[in-house]
Amino acid sequence: MNDYIKDSMSDDEIRVLGGVQESSRASARSMSGSSHPIRKYVLVGLAVIGIVGLIVLLSFLLGKRNTQQLEAKMKLSEKTSAVSERTANLKSSSNSNAYLVFKDTVINDIPMRMIFPENCKMKLYVGKLPQHDDVLLALPAADVRSDKDAPTGAFVVDGELVSKGQSKYGFCAIIGDEITIGRQLETKLFERSIENNGSFFRQYSLVSDGKLIDIPPKGKSLRRALCYANGEIVVVLTQDRESFHDFSQALVDLGVKEALSLPGADAAIHYVDTTGNSVTQGQTIKDKPKSENYLIWSKL
Repeated sequence: MNDYIKDSMSDDEIRVLGGVQESSRASARSMSGSSHPIRKYVLVGLAVIGIVGLIVLLSFLLGKRNTQQLEAKMKLSEKTSAVSERTANLKSSSNSNAYLVFKDTVINDIPMRMIFPENCKMKLYVGKLPQHDDVLLALPAADVRSDKDAPTGAFVVDGELVSKGQSKYGFCAIIGDEITIGRQLETKLFERSIENNGSFFRQYSLVSDGKLIDIPPKGKSLRRALCYANGEIVVVLTQDRESFHDFSQALVDLGVKEALSLPGADAAIHYVDTTGNSVTQGQTIKDKPKSENYLIWSKL
C-alpha cells in the first residue's frame, strides 16, 4: 500500500492520509493547477514580443538596403546623366560698335556687378593678361594645376587639345558664335570643339537648370561667374567677399539658368569702362604659370 501511494502521487498533489474524500483531492488538484493559465499568458506574451522584434529588425534591414540602393542610383545618375546646358549666340554686327553694358544690383544683400558684352567676339586665350585696344574685357577662365604646366580638366584652345580631365562637371564650349554653358560629365561639345577649331574648358558649376549647385569650399572670397540668363551671356562679379553658397543663391534669385565659376578672386582683370578708359582691376602676379589663360571679349 505504501508503494502504491509513493508511485502514484505526483509532485503537485496534496495527500492527507487517513480517509480523505475524493472531492477534497479534486479540490486540491484544481488549486494547484491554477498556475497553468498564467504560464500560458507569459509564453504568449513572449511570443508576441519576439514576432514584433523580428518585424522591426526586418523593416530596419530592408529600409537600410533601400537607402543604399537609392544612394547608389543617385551616384550613378550623377556620373552618367546629362544635367543641363544652355547655348547663346553672341550678338554681332559688322555695322555696330562693340561695347560693354554695366549694371550694378543688390540681391540678398549681396552687391554685384553684371557685365553684358555687346557685338563682341568671345574666345579662350592662353598667355599674359591682354590689355591692347581691341580687348574690351578679359578675366581668368580655368584653374591651373599646382605644377603650373596645364589647366585643370579638359582644355581646348582653337581646336588644339591642351589637357584632359573631368574633375569638374561644369563646362563652357566656344564654337564659332555659339557659346554653351552647362553641367555634364561627358559632352559631345568637347569633341566638336576640337573638330571645328573651337575652345572648351571646365570649371565648377554654380547654377544648373536654374537650380543652386553646392560645392565644397566654404570660405569667403570675391566671386566671378560666367552666366547664361535671358538668352544672353553675362559676367557677374561680387563687390564683397561671399561664400559660394550665397553667391550661387543670389544668381538663382537673379534669374540665371546656368553659371560657371571663374577663378582668381583677387587676380587682375581688364576691361574698358563706359567712358572708353582701360581699367585693370585686381592683383597682378609676377610669377605667372605657363598655362595662364583668360576669357576675352574683343572687337569684331
